[in-house]
Amino acid sequence: MSVVYRFHEFIINQFPIKDEHNKTIEERDLFSTAFDSKMFLNIGADSILRGMLASDIPNFKSGVDEEYRSAGRYRGSPFDIVTWSIVHEREQGLPTFNTYFEGYAKQTPRPAVDVKIRKTFEDFSTDPETVAQLKRLYKTPNDVDFVVGVQLEEELFPGTTMPVSALIPSLFSLFGVGNSDRFSPGFAVMRCILAPKPSEHFPNARWFDPFWMKELDLQAHGTNLLWRMITENSGAKCIQKNPLFPFNAETNPVLCELTKPKSTIPWKIILGTVAALALGQAIISWLRKPKHTPPTTWGKFIIGCGQELQKDPKGFLVQQAQTYGYGKTFGLRLFGSLVYYICPNPADIGVMMNDELRASFHALAKATQLGAVVGRRNFAQELHASVIRRKLETERAQVLPAMADVVARTVNDWLDMNPLGDSDDISDSLKHLMAYVMSRVCLGRVGFDDRELIEAYIGLNSDSGTVFQVSNLLPSVIARIFSDIKVHKHYATIKKKILPVIRQRRKLQDTSTEKSADDFLGFFLDATDDDTRVAELVAGITIGGLINVSVGVTNGLYDIAAVPGLQTKIISGARPSEFVPDRTSTGQWDKLRSAVLETLRLSACVFGPVRKIIVNDFKLGSDPRVILPKGSGIAASLYLVHYDDKIYPNANEYIYNRFTGANDAVTGSTQYVTFGLPPHTCPGRFFAIQTVAIALNALLHKYDVQIGSALPLGDRYNYIVGEVVMPRKPLTLKVTRRS
Repeated sequence: MSVVYRFHEFIINQFPIKDEHNKTIEERDLFSTAFDSKMFLNIGADSILRGMLASDIPNFKSGVDEEYRSAGRYRGSPFDIVTWSIVHEREQGLPTFNTYFEGYAKQTPRPAVDVKIRKTFEDFSTDPETVAQLKRLYKTPNDVDFVVGVQLEEELFPGTTMPVSALIPSLFSLFGVGNSDRFSPGFAVMRCILAPKPSEHFPNARWFDPFWMKELDLQAHGTNLLWRMITENSGAKCIQKNPLFPFNAETNPVLCELTKPKSTIPWKIILGTVAALALGQAIISWLRKPKHTPPTTWGKFIIGCGQELQKDPKGFLVQQAQTYGYGKTFGLRLFGSLVYYICPNPADIGVMMNDELRASFHALAKATQLGAVVGRRNFAQELHASVIRRKLETERAQVLPAMADVVARTVNDWLDMNPLGDSDDISDSLKHLMAYVMSRVCLGRVGFDDRELIEAYIGLNSDSGTVFQVSNLLPSVIARIFSDIKVHKHYATIKKKILPVIRQRRKLQDTSTEKSADDFLGFFLDATDDDTRVAELVAGITIGGLINVSVGVTNGLYDIAAVPGLQTKIISGARPSEFVPDRTSTGQWDKLRSAVLETLRLSACVFGPVRKIIVNDFKLGSDPRVILPKGSGIAASLYLVHYDDKIYPNANEYIYNRFTGANDAVTGSTQYVTFGLPPHTCPGRFFAIQTVAIALNALLHKYDVQIGSALPLGDRYNYIVGEVVMPRKPLTLKVTRRS
């Protein structure tokens, strides 16, 4: 790749010049810009950079196809561009993939973005055929060429669609642009000597003149060229010395064109001005309601309708749907200028799918401070999601059967130590059960059952809901402080308890060739060498699972117990490892799997998943004339979709075998939205379905559960904004141990 991208045939022929309103001023031929410094200065870096960013330059992640790679004959000999690139890199002394990134990891300051060292051939790719080819071509993983490892990269650089190991060398090249061959003064001098005289194709080319040798400081020019290009030719006056690495006031400061003078304005005046501006912005937002948007309930002045939504989420949502018409997208101003547009129909929900660059989950998760729960650095790299997606989605056929046996044993162990009895509200007991199970799954056999640790998980689970609800309504700085304070106590306990376990496990893992197959901790240790980040992964994934599975188990138990005779009919005697979570089957587990999916359908939240609109021209799928403003939220309404009789006949009823045979629930579709939408469909969804079903099976094997009095169909749930699965209202249960 370091060679291929330099071939002119594969660079764009022209690019647009964009003004500050993103309108194209003109199209510029790329090669006619040679030596045209006056054009660069007259147009300005801002307009050129906007045009570059707007240009569609495909990355080469998908590999090189035959048409691209075969350049026929070159100088009379057959020529293969990929082979030539690899050979050229070896001749130039380019390190192998592992050697390169081992050196990269030793940089000072420490890089903020890690690249995992490939210890096995399987670490390069999840494709068995590719792994087999690697083993055929190379003796050890340390021999794999740099360009080969980059082409096989499956992890993306945070916030981009580029492979992490491909983008990092590109960034290094950019930061040293002054010393790169095509941008260095030395190259320019040689170009002047060797290039032909000015012509119609290169009108700005010129002969070499010794004046340039006298004026240019060749040694110092390259080290600060990028900084000078940005600060001298754009509105940005500050740039970090080494942007790829974390900020450090001494070793990696932010360099500015001029030192800003210290403010002498009294702090009261500053605060008053900020408050006045905020109020003014709220008033302007109120008066200047956007045009060509869906009909919107604006609520009360400044505070919007957020309070009404919190008070009665389902009732308020249904009222708005009746006002604007079922199936029509409508807006709710929650607070200030923040508007969420609620989509109850598949056409509008569909526009949220696979469009991260316009309707962003990451931007919303950042605003709701998900990083406080899963770890700031893990969130920045999306490490929490990538690890789980790889193990519980891509490799689920190997991982989930082993996890199923672990879950079944752990549930039975907990029930033996904590026998169930009659209860007016069993949810707290089942929350402790599933916290115990998730702790075992994520941490392993040692230390997972510490009571103080379990309570810390439950506390973090509870307070994370508050963080998600409140943070989006606060300024980003205040939201970050609030969320960090909210989770600090729980995280302090969790890290105190599990860091010794993690360190001991890492020592054992480093000295052993065998890895434990019955927990997630091995996956987390492979993902990062930082034990603190591993602890945050353990906590974050435990909470991510706990949020879904504990409520799912309680709701499922209520639903099954409410149907006479269903308990004995639905129990499976098959081994847990035979559970098939991702499709219907003919096995004994299929009815229970369907019952779990039906429980999750009925306990749908009022709205979600949500994306943040980050472009100016986001159009609705049902009517392209309707625009959603930048900065607003777009949300599916699980409740309105899952309770639509046109999608699910008798949608208000619990039908335990609804999702059997050919009638499977397609998770991640516009009709079954509990686990979100692609590309951010919950990576642990199959594990969650499996875990809820196995826990219920263990419970019903040990106990017969009878409900004192059932609730009306329309009054089963406590609707809470910010939760994914709605908790059932408590029911009186008579719990009897089976003989």
